[in-house]
Amino acid sequence: MLRQFIVVLTLGLCSALGNSFAAQTDQDIQALIQKAEQGDAEAQFKLGLMYADSQGGPQNDAQAQQWFEKAAENGYAEAQQLLGMLYYVGRGDIKKDYIKSRKWFEKSAEQGLIESQVSLGEIYFWGLGVKQNDAKAFEWYKKAALQGHAKAQRDLGRMYSEGKGVPQNHIIAKQWYEKAAQQNDAWAQRNLGLIYEKGFGVEKNYSTAFEWYEKAADKNLAPAQFNLGYMYYKGIGIEKNYIKARELFKKAAEQNDALAQFSLGLMYLDGHAVRHDNAIAKEWFGKACDNGLQSACNNYRELHKQGY
Repeated sequence: MLRQFIVVLTLGLCSALGNSFAAQTDQDIQALIQKAEQGDAEAQFKLGLMYADSQGGPQNDAQAQQWFEKAAENGYAEAQQLLGMLYYVGRGDIKKDYIKSRKWFEKSAEQGLIESQVSLGEIYFWGLGVKQNDAKAFEWYKKAALQGHAKAQRDLGRMYSEGKGVPQNHIIAKQWYEKAAQQNDAWAQRNLGLIYEKGFGVEKNYSTAFEWYEKAADKNLAPAQFNLGYMYYKGIGIEKNYIKARELFKKAAEQNDALAQFSLGLMYLDGHAVRHDNAIAKEWFGKACDNGLQSACNNYRELHKQGY
């Protein structure tokens, strides 16, 4: 269990090292163990990966964690970042602990590891195991964004857009979204669509909004699929097309997007591109209600009163 998660975190490093361990002799592995026991932080980290990946012996999550902890205590940044993420999500014998997670992320972030900087931004933005602090979140997001991290650029754009940790500025938000969108970040592309559709800091441009929504929708991002579907549904900057709208709403609804579920309910209620069916409309309103959309709850209750 721990091994699969660590492979993802280290972007294949565990597997790559695992293959090299498999090719080494017992003598080579004993030499690595000796170096680790003598306090070599890199050897300790590699030994932790070896135990997590079951190379050189049976898989042992407890031993893996022990060696990761030793490497982290000895200042090995990658081990600190790995422990930060393990405590952040909770895996194997490691229980979720945001306080310990923040401790290790801070140590590795101060050594320049970008993913740790982004994770610290998340911790402070959402107040996970620490008092919520937009200024701190902004500080860490910006460090990573300036180094080209797409998610950090998008999150920084969100903070400018919402005026959190910094005065609201839609123009600067757009600039950061554009940087992330150029790296194919789907959320940044969707947010650019919203900027152009609503005219936040720019002149409204439905054609450009459509293009950005389409890019994000093609990446299967549910909110973008809803936004694009809504443009087809209402004929915003494009010819009205209920069939296209229904297709997009359904894709998003199947990902539990409440607005898309509600919109499908309306289409069945009104008979747009589908056969009029109050029972199916009620079903979709119920799904949207379960996902917290109050207007869907109201429609569900009304149809229920009518016996559907």
